[in-house]
This record gives sequence, C-alpha cells and structure tokens, in this order.
Amino acid sequence: AFSNVPGAEAMTLWFTRSTDGGTTFSSPVQISTFSPATGVNASHGPQITALSGNHVLVSWHTIGNPPSTPWKIWISESTDGGVTFGTNNLVATAQFGVPNRFISMKSNPSNGRLYIAYADSIVEPRDYDIFVTSSSSAAGPWTSPVKVNDDPASSGSWQYWPSLSVAPNGRMDMIWYDKRDGASLLNVYYSVSLDAGYTWAANVKVTDAPSASSAYFAGDYIAIASVDEKA
Repeated sequence: AFSNVPGAEAMTLWFTRSTDGGTTFSSPVQISTFSPATGVNASHGPQITALSGNHVLVSWHTIGNPPSTPWKIWISESTDGGVTFGTNNLVATAQFGVPNRFISMKSNPSNGRLYIAYADSIVEPRDYDIFVTSSSSAAGPWTSPVKVNDDPASSGSWQYWPSLSVAPNGRMDMIWYDKRDGASLLNVYYSVSLDAGYTWAANVKVTDAPSASSAYFAGDYIAIASVDEKA
C-alpha cells in the first residue's frame, strides 16, 4: 500500500513479483483503481493467494465513513502470474469495519474456492463479530456472510482480527481476538468448519490467560496454518 497524500490514509495498492527467488522484482503495477484523493478511498490490508494456471488474487478493504459510505471489501485477479490485474470486484459491504481489523483470505487447495473473513458490526451499540463469505471466482457471486463466533447476538463483546486457513482436505480453521470474557480481557478463540464454511463448530478458547486489551490496536498479527491432521 502506498499513499501520496501526506498525513492521510489515502492509499492505493500495488503488486510486484519475483521470478528468480527474490533476487529481483518487477516494476510495481497498481491493483486498486480508486483515486487516492481522500481517505474514503483508502485501500488497506492486502491479502494474496495463488491458484493453478497462473491465477493470482489480491483482496483488500477500502475505508468509508459509516453509515453514509460504508467500508467495502474488494478483490482483483491476475491470470498471467501477476503481470496484469483485472477489474476491482466488490466482495462485501462491511457497515462498520475499521482499518485495524484487517480481512483474511484463503483458497481451498482442492478446488480453488475463495474465502474471505472479516469483522463487522451490524447492530447498535457496536458489537463486532466475525463473518466469512466465499465464491468460486473473484467475479462472484459471493455468498451471504456467515457469522463464525457463537457468543450471544448484541452481547457487546467484540470479536476481530480473524485469521483463516484451509487444510489440503478442505477443513477450514479460524482464529480471532475475542473480548467475550471481559471488555478489558483479550483472548484468542478458534472454530472449525467441515462443510466449506456454511456452518461453524462451537468456539474454543485457545489462550490460557488473557492479555490486556485496548479498544483498537490490540496487535495486528496473529496467524493460523492448517494441515490435514490439525491446525
């Protein structure tokens, strides 16, 4: 992501690739086609995945000013290994997403289906939950978002920073930061889906003890990896 507007988060996304193991990289190509003139079009949190046949996909979200201009999630596809990218396709509209709750994208290695997880609040007062949507192609259609966390609706406890992984056998694993144990107590929770993300199992707390939590910047970087036997 690059911003040419000093002091603003008005970023555009660019892509560069290496074909020699990282010794050299190609000239960057712009992926997000939105004007960086205002923060409303800022592009944040790029995610990348590759499929067979030289398909490379990059997804991200743009900042809005809810509720008049909601946050949105986008995806663009390259069919030539990242030399060029096509249309910016709309994946989902997140009514009250915020920039430090980046999305997570993975593909199913067995069939190439795409999955994007994100946090959004669709109720008042704000109550962020984890949602996942999927599609067989970047152009869509994308499925209606499915809620992953199982705490009571409108509980006021926040779930955010999802990290998604898909095992070679198709099992889907998800972790996220969770405040259901107390507004100032931050734990990591986990869930699994065995039916391509349509339903999710009872949530399991991963952490042995909570960490202190701020309202937003709890830490950007948690990740999960999946093999057939386990996450």
